[in-house]
Amino acid sequence: MNSRESQGMLLGLVGVVIFSLTLPMTRIVVQERHPLHAGNQR
Repeated sequence: MNSRESQGMLLGLVGVVIFSLTLPMTRIVVQERHPLHAGNQR
């Protein structure tokens, strides 16, 4: 694999890892805050 392919694979892996954390983080936020206020940043 060349450098550009390696960079693409690494960025893809980072994206998958970040996406996989959305459900656990949502559960934590909902436990701490009311669900209707969790998405509101005012």
